[in-house]
Amino acid sequence: EDADSGELVARSSNETLLGLLAHLRSAVRPLMEEARRQDEELAKKIRKTEKDERKKGVVALGMQDTKKVLALKRQRPEIWEEPARTLEKLVAPIKRLKEFTKEECAPDKTASFARAVPVVVVRAVCDWYFRKSLLGYDQVVQWWSETKATLTADAQLWARLLEQEGVILGRIDSGIEDIGAGRRNYQLYASFGGTEEEVQNFLTSPMSLSGDPGDVPPKLLDIVHLLVNEVSQMHLRLKAMRDGALWRVVETAQAIHTELRRDDEVSATPWQAIAAEVGAAALAEALKLGGPWATGEQEQQQQEGEGDVSEGALTVMRRVEDLSTTVGEIRGYLLDADSHLGGPAAEGAAAVLQEFLGVVAGLEEDLLVVLDDPTAAEAESWLRSFSASFESSGLGRKLDVVMAGRPF
Repeated sequence: EDADSGELVARSSNETLLGLLAHLRSAVRPLMEEARRQDEELAKKIRKTEKDERKKGVVALGMQDTKKVLALKRQRPEIWEEPARTLEKLVAPIKRLKEFTKEECAPDKTASFARAVPVVVVRAVCDWYFRKSLLGYDQVVQWWSETKATLTADAQLWARLLEQEGVILGRIDSGIEDIGAGRRNYQLYASFGGTEEEVQNFLTSPMSLSGDPGDVPPKLLDIVHLLVNEVSQMHLRLKAMRDGALWRVVETAQAIHTELRRDDEVSATPWQAIAAEVGAAALAEALKLGGPWATGEQEQQQQEGEGDVSEGALTVMRRVEDLSTTVGEIRGYLLDADSHLGGPAAEGAAAVLQEFLGVVAGLEEDLLVVLDDPTAAEAESWLRSFSASFESSGLGRKLDVVMAGRPF
């Protein structure tokens, strides 16, 4: 009675019993508690009255109560009258339930259900392990799907991995398929061979009652064996993949990736081997630029010229001219058949540098506008045009593609 409705539903699905218990909680229990409270108060009042009368010397004849005490005791039946009437209304339903239970739960009928109890317990244990393995299976499937997509994206790495661990990769795929098949088989076997009504009919049939009353029916026992086998196989396959095959594939893939990177570094051309920072520093040195590569004297000259747009524009124009001269010399060197960099193979790089010179020429013309109107707004506009010209032309990517294939 002290359990809440949730616990009652979990313990029993009998709607008649639940209805009776709910009525006892909602209608009978409050009346009983109120009657008990009033009865306790009445008992205290009776004891107090008897004590007061003894002090005053009032004593009834014989062993009888005094008039006051007798009047108080007459109130007790009135207190319990309403709870008694409420309980009397439950007598008939409870008797009918008793007769029904006696008829339906006869020993010959309950015996078959009692024999099924071990099967239900085993099923509950199998379900717990099945859900646990199912969660691990879903995680493995998702992880392997994402990992395989990453590995196959690198064709060279995937080809090497298939060559070294082709058998293991096949076992992983087949293991996932086998676990998926076992998952479907478990759901089939977990029905105990039929619907709920069919299983109940089987439990009450003479076939299930044959044999030793303490034994599980052979049909249910066979299904239990199948359930246990499927759960066991699922657990073992998952463990084998997680603890062995998957880790082996990951370690092999990491080793192949490291080896491929080492091979790429060895086979890299001089253009690819030189860092962008090194190339930028060499170009700045050739142009005698300031900034991170400036000497102390150059930095002082830059600070003195700050704030004067005209001086800044002239300085930038000189640097742009120096850049054009340097790029032109490099282009001529590439086209010189007698140089070790020249020849037909360098024509692609020379063409990119020629395009670069065209962009620089346009920027030089724009600088003349800044010199005509030396304002901060014009200077900022030229700087934006400078950045946009090289970003939109893609000259850097073109030159990198051409030079990356050169063996020098």
